[in-house]
Amino acid sequence: MTTLAHTTRQHTISVTAGKPFFAQMISTLNVWSERATQRRHLAGLTRRELDDVGISREAARLEASKPFWRA
Repeated sequence: MTTLAHTTRQHTISVTAGKPFFAQMISTLNVWSERATQRRHLAGLTRRELDDVGISREAARLEASKPFWRA
């Protein structure tokens, strides 16, 4: 499968050859939804839970503050 990327001033749009546009759009929306959910959960972890997974409070705060479309 071939992936092409078109870069604008602020956004990169990937187009995967052979994958229908709407299927790709649904896939992207699912990824965004999962990111938003994971970041909400990360923001809610306690200090002890963060220590258990080896993430500092500051790293968790930075990750949780990212918008859902940013990897």
